[in-house]
Amino acid sequence: MAPKKAPPEQIATHAWRPGQSLLVPIAEPPRGNNKAAKQPASRQAIKTDEVDLEDDPAFYSTNTSRSARVYNRPTATADGFTFQQGSKRYIYHNTPIPQRRSAPSYQQLSPPPNAAAHQVPQSIPDETNFEPRHHMHWLTWVGGALFFMLIGWIALTYLSGWAQTKLNDWQYGSPRTAQYDVQVGHNDSAQNKSHFIAQNLKRQVEIIEYPGGDTAHARIFQGPILLGAGADLAPITLEFRDVTGDGKPDIIIHVQDTVFVFINDSGTFRPQRQGEHINL
Repeated sequence: MAPKKAPPEQIATHAWRPGQSLLVPIAEPPRGNNKAAKQPASRQAIKTDEVDLEDDPAFYSTNTSRSARVYNRPTATADGFTFQQGSKRYIYHNTPIPQRRSAPSYQQLSPPPNAAAHQVPQSIPDETNFEPRHHMHWLTWVGGALFFMLIGWIALTYLSGWAQTKLNDWQYGSPRTAQYDVQVGHNDSAQNKSHFIAQNLKRQVEIIEYPGGDTAHARIFQGPILLGAGADLAPITLEFRDVTGDGKPDIIIHVQDTVFVFINDSGTFRPQRQGEHINL
């Protein structure tokens, strides 16, 4: 007796063969307005042309979720396993992943027997961080030498001026004063010489004469007013020498690098007249 054929919407898409799993997917019922087609296909018998398996419960299935995927069982291989998903076949190997051909391979070398004797010290500086020395231009040295020479000259000038001022303070006092005893022929003699005082009184040159040492007949001769920085500290010195040739000693006043002359005339002293010839 020939087996009964199933309706077209219930025919299986795969036929069963000996050695094959009995779980075969059920064809999806056709869509449409047919109410009979919308009935669930659960517990419907699947028949084939080769064997009548109506009584096999494996051919009865319920309507499962359409989102589930069916995977084939993996097949074991010599170094792993393979399985197929749809039209793609995946092969897994249990061996380590081989290195890329472009990756260099290094071999660990064992140190030589006398490695300790030839060991490189660890204190060698890293050449990558070495900064080259920058040599200064020769003009830099010349400029530095001139600068220090200038500083030294200024310091020496200041120190020399300070030392000279202190020396004048000790020798001439303040105000600057110098005293002389000279015989000039004004009621004086070798035993009673005339006394002279030269001083710088607030830049004013003054000479005081005591003829024969007599203070009652003192005479004051005023010289020029001194100008310039520090002129009030300039000492005044006197020199007694005949500059007119009349045989009488005249007064030569020295103020720094300037010279003034007072002529000995008629028992007193007077400033040099303009155009008057003298021999210094």
